[in-house]
Amino acid sequence: MTCFASRTLERVLWSFPALVMASFGEAAEIEIVALGASHTYSKGVERSDTYPAQLERLLRAKGFDVRIVNEGFSGDTTWGMLARLNRSLSDRTKLLILQPGGNDARARRRSHGPDTMDTIAEIVLRAKTRGIAVAVIRTRVRTPVALDGAVDCGMTSDGITPSEMQFDQEHWTPAGYAIVAARVASCIIPLLQKLDKSRE
Repeated sequence: MTCFASRTLERVLWSFPALVMASFGEAAEIEIVALGASHTYSKGVERSDTYPAQLERLLRAKGFDVRIVNEGFSGDTTWGMLARLNRSLSDRTKLLILQPGGNDARARRRSHGPDTMDTIAEIVLRAKTRGIAVAVIRTRVRTPVALDGAVDCGMTSDGITPSEMQFDQEHWTPAGYAIVAARVASCIIPLLQKLDKSRE
Protein backbone atom coordinates (compact mmCIF):
# COMPACT_ATOMS: atom_id res chain seq x y z
CA MET A 1 0.00 0.00 0.00
CA THR A 2 1.38 3.43 -0.91
CA CYS A 3 2.01 6.11 1.72
CA PHE A 4 -0.82 8.24 0.29
CA ALA A 5 -3.25 5.29 0.22
CA SER A 6 -2.34 4.45 3.81
CA ARG A 7 -3.01 8.05 4.93
CA THR A 8 -6.32 8.06 3.06
CA LEU A 9 -7.41 4.82 4.77
CA GLU A 10 -6.37 6.25 8.14
CA ARG A 11 -8.56 9.32 7.53
CA VAL A 12 -11.55 7.13 6.66
CA LEU A 13 -11.14 4.97 9.76
CA TRP A 14 -10.70 8.04 12.00
CA SER A 15 -13.71 9.80 10.52
CA PHE A 16 -16.16 6.96 11.17
CA PRO A 17 -16.44 7.47 14.98
CA ALA A 18 -16.82 11.22 14.44
CA LEU A 19 -19.68 10.65 12.00
CA VAL A 20 -21.38 8.30 14.46
CA MET A 21 -21.03 10.85 17.27
CA ALA A 22 -22.38 13.62 15.06
CA SER A 23 -25.42 11.52 14.21
CA PHE A 24 -26.27 11.41 17.91
CA GLY A 25 -25.90 15.17 18.23
CA GLU A 26 -22.58 15.14 20.07
CA ALA A 27 -19.87 17.69 19.27
CA ALA A 28 -17.16 16.15 17.11
CA GLU A 29 -13.51 16.63 17.97
CA ILE A 30 -11.56 19.43 16.34
CA GLU A 31 -9.37 18.21 13.50
CA ILE A 32 -6.04 19.99 13.16
CA VAL A 33 -3.71 19.39 10.20
CA ALA A 34 0.03 19.95 10.68
CA LEU A 35 1.44 20.62 7.20
CA GLY A 36 5.16 20.91 6.65
CA ALA A 37 8.43 19.16 5.91
CA SER A 38 10.80 17.06 8.04
CA HIS A 39 10.39 19.12 11.21
CA THR A 40 6.63 18.51 11.08
CA TYR A 41 7.10 14.86 10.17
CA SER A 42 9.62 14.91 13.04
CA LYS A 43 12.36 12.98 11.32
CA GLY A 44 14.43 10.66 13.46
CA VAL A 45 12.06 10.03 16.38
CA GLU A 46 9.30 7.55 17.22
CA ARG A 47 5.84 8.54 15.94
CA SER A 48 4.66 9.06 19.52
CA ASP A 49 7.46 11.63 20.01
CA THR A 50 6.73 13.81 16.95
CA TYR A 51 5.80 17.40 17.67
CA PRO A 52 2.20 16.90 16.36
CA ALA A 53 1.73 13.82 18.58
CA GLN A 54 3.12 15.61 21.64
CA LEU A 55 1.03 18.68 20.82
CA GLU A 56 -2.14 16.58 20.64
CA ARG A 57 -1.46 15.02 24.05
CA LEU A 58 -0.66 18.43 25.55
CA LEU A 59 -3.88 19.99 24.22
CA ARG A 60 -6.01 17.05 25.34
CA ALA A 61 -4.49 17.35 28.81
CA LYS A 62 -5.67 20.96 28.80
CA GLY A 63 -9.22 19.86 27.97
CA PHE A 64 -9.34 20.39 24.21
CA ASP A 65 -10.96 17.59 22.20
CA VAL A 66 -8.56 17.59 19.26
CA ARG A 67 -7.02 15.20 16.78
CA ILE A 68 -3.90 16.26 14.91
CA VAL A 69 -3.13 14.79 11.48
CA ASN A 70 0.60 14.82 10.70
CA GLU A 71 0.99 15.88 7.06
CA GLY A 72 4.74 16.43 7.21
CA PHE A 73 6.92 15.09 4.39
CA SER A 74 10.70 15.20 4.64
CA GLY A 75 12.33 17.36 1.98
CA ASP A 76 9.14 19.11 0.92
CA THR A 77 9.07 22.72 -0.23
CA THR A 78 6.44 25.35 0.46
CA TRP A 79 5.18 25.03 -3.12
CA GLY A 80 5.07 21.26 -2.63
CA MET A 81 2.82 21.84 0.39
CA LEU A 82 0.58 24.05 -1.75
CA ALA A 83 0.35 21.29 -4.37
CA ARG A 84 -0.87 18.75 -1.82
CA LEU A 85 -2.94 21.13 0.29
CA ASN A 86 -6.36 19.95 -0.92
CA ARG A 87 -5.68 16.30 -0.22
CA SER A 88 -4.11 17.13 3.16
CA LEU A 89 -7.24 18.92 4.38
CA SER A 90 -10.65 17.36 4.93
CA ASP A 91 -14.16 18.70 5.38
CA ARG A 92 -13.61 18.35 9.16
CA THR A 93 -10.37 20.35 9.33
CA LYS A 94 -10.76 23.46 11.50
CA LEU A 95 -7.14 24.53 11.95
CA LEU A 96 -4.05 24.29 9.74
CA ILE A 97 -0.60 24.55 11.33
CA LEU A 98 1.83 25.40 8.53
CA GLN A 99 5.62 24.96 8.76
CA PRO A 100 6.93 26.45 5.51
CA GLY A 101 10.16 27.29 3.81
CA GLY A 102 12.77 24.99 5.31
CA ASN A 103 13.85 23.42 2.01
CA ASP A 104 13.01 26.21 -0.43
CA ALA A 105 16.51 27.71 -0.74
CA ARG A 106 18.04 24.28 -1.35
CA ALA A 107 15.44 23.49 -4.00
CA ARG A 108 16.08 26.79 -5.77
CA ARG A 109 19.76 25.93 -6.10
CA ARG A 110 18.69 22.94 -8.21
CA SER A 111 15.88 24.62 -10.15
CA HIS A 112 13.69 27.71 -10.12
CA GLY A 113 10.90 27.85 -7.57
CA PRO A 114 8.19 30.39 -6.70
CA ASP A 115 8.60 32.98 -3.96
CA THR A 116 8.17 31.48 -0.51
CA MET A 117 6.11 34.32 0.96
CA ASP A 118 3.81 34.40 -2.09
CA THR A 119 3.26 30.66 -1.71
CA ILE A 120 2.50 30.99 2.00
CA ALA A 121 -0.03 33.68 1.15
CA GLU A 122 -1.73 31.36 -1.36
CA ILE A 123 -1.92 28.52 1.16
CA VAL A 124 -3.45 30.85 3.75
CA LEU A 125 -5.95 32.19 1.21
CA ARG A 126 -7.08 28.71 0.14
CA ALA A 127 -7.47 27.56 3.74
CA LYS A 128 -9.34 30.73 4.69
CA THR A 129 -11.70 30.24 1.72
CA ARG A 130 -12.60 26.87 3.24
CA GLY A 131 -13.21 28.42 6.65
CA ILE A 132 -10.02 26.97 8.14
CA ALA A 133 -7.93 28.98 10.60
CA VAL A 134 -4.17 29.04 9.97
CA ALA A 135 -1.20 29.22 12.34
CA VAL A 136 2.29 29.52 10.84
CA ILE A 137 5.32 28.15 12.70
CA ARG A 138 8.73 29.20 11.42
CA THR A 139 11.99 27.25 11.65
CA ARG A 140 14.07 28.94 8.94
CA VAL A 141 11.80 31.63 7.49
CA ARG A 142 12.88 34.67 9.50
CA THR A 143 10.42 37.08 7.91
CA PRO A 144 7.24 37.35 10.05
CA VAL A 145 4.08 36.23 8.30
CA ALA A 146 1.70 39.19 8.36
CA LEU A 147 -1.33 37.88 6.51
CA ASP A 148 -5.03 38.35 7.09
CA GLY A 149 -6.37 35.00 8.24
CA ALA A 150 -3.10 33.68 9.71
CA VAL A 151 -1.47 33.77 13.14
CA ASP A 152 2.33 33.91 13.17
CA CYS A 153 3.64 31.70 15.98
CA GLY A 154 7.19 32.96 15.50
CA MET A 155 10.48 31.09 15.41
CA THR A 156 9.53 27.99 17.35
CA SER A 157 13.06 26.57 17.24
CA ASP A 158 14.75 29.52 18.97
CA GLY A 159 16.44 28.53 22.21
CA ILE A 160 16.67 24.81 21.52
CA THR A 161 20.08 23.73 22.80
CA PRO A 162 22.60 21.39 21.10
CA SER A 163 21.65 18.65 23.57
CA GLU A 164 18.11 18.80 22.20
CA MET A 165 19.33 18.30 18.62
CA GLN A 166 19.94 15.02 16.83
CA PHE A 167 23.39 14.11 15.50
CA ASP A 168 22.67 15.94 12.21
CA GLN A 169 22.30 19.19 14.21
CA GLU A 170 19.22 20.00 12.16
CA HIS A 171 16.40 17.89 13.56
CA TRP A 172 15.35 17.75 17.17
CA THR A 173 15.27 15.03 19.80
CA PRO A 174 11.99 14.14 21.54
CA ALA A 175 12.87 16.79 24.14
CA GLY A 176 13.36 19.35 21.38
CA TYR A 177 10.05 18.47 19.77
CA ALA A 178 8.41 18.79 23.21
CA ILE A 179 9.65 22.40 23.39
CA VAL A 180 8.21 23.10 19.96
CA ALA A 181 4.90 21.47 20.90
CA ALA A 182 4.62 23.64 24.02
CA ARG A 183 5.33 26.82 22.05
CA VAL A 184 2.82 25.93 19.36
CA ALA A 185 0.22 25.10 22.01
CA SER A 186 0.54 28.53 23.62
CA CYS A 187 0.10 30.09 20.18
CA ILE A 188 -2.96 28.16 19.04
CA ILE A 189 -4.92 27.83 22.28
CA PRO A 190 -6.69 31.20 21.69
CA LEU A 191 -7.74 29.89 18.25
CA LEU A 192 -9.05 26.67 19.80
CA GLN A 193 -10.99 28.63 22.40
CA LYS A 194 -12.69 30.57 19.61
CA LEU A 195 -13.51 27.32 17.81
CA ASP A 196 -14.98 25.86 21.01
CA LYS A 197 -17.19 28.93 21.49
CA SER A 198 -18.40 28.74 17.90
CA ARG A 199 -19.59 25.16 18.51
CA GLU A 200 -21.60 26.02 21.64
